[in-house]
Amino acid sequence: MNPQSIGDWVHGDCWSAQADYSPDALAAFKKETGIATVPRTPHDKDYYEFMDFNRKKFRKYVAHYVDAIHKFNPKFLITSNWAYSSMMPEKVDTDLDFLSGDMATRSYVSNAAFEARCLAPQGKPWDLMSWGFTNNWVDGTGSYKSVVQLEQEAAHVLSMGGGYQVYYPQNHDASIKLWKVKDMAEVANFCRQRQAFTYRAKAVPQIAMLHSTEDFKHILKGLYNNWGIFDGQQEILNVLLDGQNLVEILIHHNLLDRMKDYKVIVIPEWYYLAPEFITKLKNYVNKGGNLLVIGAEAVKLFEKDLGVTFGPFNEKNNLNLGNNNDIATVVGKYQQVALNAGIKSFDSFYSEQDLRFPTGIPASITNFGKVKLLLFTYIWEKIIKKERRL
Repeated sequence: MNPQSIGDWVHGDCWSAQADYSPDALAAFKKETGIATVPRTPHDKDYYEFMDFNRKKFRKYVAHYVDAIHKFNPKFLITSNWAYSSMMPEKVDTDLDFLSGDMATRSYVSNAAFEARCLAPQGKPWDLMSWGFTNNWVDGTGSYKSVVQLEQEAAHVLSMGGGYQVYYPQNHDASIKLWKVKDMAEVANFCRQRQAFTYRAKAVPQIAMLHSTEDFKHILKGLYNNWGIFDGQQEILNVLLDGQNLVEILIHHNLLDRMKDYKVIVIPEWYYLAPEFITKLKNYVNKGGNLLVIGAEAVKLFEKDLGVTFGPFNEKNNLNLGNNNDIATVVGKYQQVALNAGIKSFDSFYSEQDLRFPTGIPASITNFGKVKLLLFTYIWEKIIKKERRL
């Protein structure tokens, strides 16, 4: 963006939007869809269709005020808070000048890594805002972040080609907190030193992690937000990044025609993928791609291709997961499997913390297509939860 431009950042937009049950909205829904009975809860028939109808209306509302402002002043830059992000994983179909969001969760560094990777492929200039403080949502207490932590958050944003900013609340008399200016100068210097190498940079395709629009819409009990939905996906990203891998997060529409560009595609605990999308993934593997599917629910989408027989499904277990002559106990859902002839297991579960007593299969490697392999894990989310030490 041009630093000399003027603009507006519309706050609290997509993530605060609610379904419209006004008489006019319900009449429009019935006319557009032919559905006579309006669903009221997520368990009602056609709830998905009603939510999607409201999402279209929300995007129409955003387009209306953006177009009106551009008509008044074409140079005025405007965005809608968190539009077309992880909270709104859709193709950009409005004339927003840039994309932006403020990171307000408590896993700040991990959140920066995740959100930056969701925004970067969307085809618009983008930035992310750190809060300069941390906040306890239960009792309202909080404290200010260190310069090092803010630089860590900034590093994830800068590495993906985005702009970066930090927000501090004003004093009660509306004055700025002058004692924080020194910290901001240090963070700004950190960013400026890297600007020539990172600003609007593009990632070199290596590993693509799917952000599934369809599953997002099936899981979400509302229009747009991501509160507590993507914990498993964020932790999987952390593990991949800790392994020094270059990982991009591609929303469904961004990955559709780019599968061939990536050596590995990761499906991180998504429960639903459209049949045509699954077919594209299988074609990708047949042509030499590598597919990693993670999650006790996700593997069911590829049941016919796994070369295994599914057994009982356990909702929650204490699981002793063994790897590299060591064992860690984790808690999660577990899809029991038996391997068909020729299928290789990868590591093992143990009935107790003792390598002498293997009892189950956390993953298998399956020949599929011409030469490549599919690796599937059967344990559900939060296999490894790494705490970031700042």
